[in-house]
Amino acid sequence: MAKLAKAEVIKELRVQLEDQGVKVSSNKEADAIFKAVAATVEELILAGNTDGFDSFPIGYGVIKLSETPAKSGVSKLGGVEKAWTTPAHTRATVAINKSIKAALKEKTSK
Repeated sequence: MAKLAKAEVIKELRVQLEDQGVKVSSNKEADAIFKAVAATVEELILAGNTDGFDSFPIGYGVIKLSETPAKSGVSKLGGVEKAWTTPAHTRATVAINKSIKAALKEKTSK
């Protein structure tokens, strides 16, 4: 599978905005909207810990924030033991809407 180029995403965003009745004069304007949405989502993710919320809706699902505890252990690679640790941190995950999951399953079922 190939990676979809950002330019293609911007073109599709422009089409979807115009389908919703929002006039977008150029791909540059659509890119600015795309960047604004991405910045908003990033800001909300980073604010979750300090503002006291653990999830928020986005058009295609929900972003959930959860605490991951500190972990440590020993890896044994090539007969050499090496200690490792991962500090406690907040993790963000995306839960896709059931309707999108169902549509994808229907479209890709063989």
